[in-house]
Amino acid sequence: FDEVGRVTKIIIENAKSLEDRLSAYSTLIRTLGAQKQLRNAIELSLSVLGDLGEPVQHTSRENLLKTVHVFTKMEDSQFSRLKKMDDNKKGAVMKFLHTLSFHCLFAESKHLPFALNRMLELTLSDGVCKESCSAFALISFIFCGLHGDWTGSSRTGELALLL
Repeated sequence: FDEVGRVTKIIIENAKSLEDRLSAYSTLIRTLGAQKQLRNAIELSLSVLGDLGEPVQHTSRENLLKTVHVFTKMEDSQFSRLKKMDDNKKGAVMKFLHTLSFHCLFAESKHLPFALNRMLELTLSDGVCKESCSAFALISFIFCGLHGDWTGSSRTGELALLL
């Protein structure tokens, strides 16, 4: 892990643009997570998201539920017609939000509603991607396992499977 940290630091310091640093940041964040340095992984993820133009916004569970509700009220056919995400920058944001959401789940971080809500917002506004599927699956897990909401869990799980 020390070698990964050393090499990613060199790449980050010598990269000419943010785009050139993104893969190194992603590797470093995943390495921190693997080392159970979840708080450091979360903070670095939030920093990179800020650099990508996605500043952290306080998001309550209620706000997340409102966004989830937009999707759960959709008919399957309407949901299936959502466009595919084609903006590379938004795709990068989704990848960092995806990693952030899992680190937040395991660290019991207050940033989990932000990560999931923003993933759903981007799915609605910019289209679906593989990280969209992961967001719905994670929300389904949270509804079922942590809140005992079997109906909500079932519907969000169905949406994940539709993708």
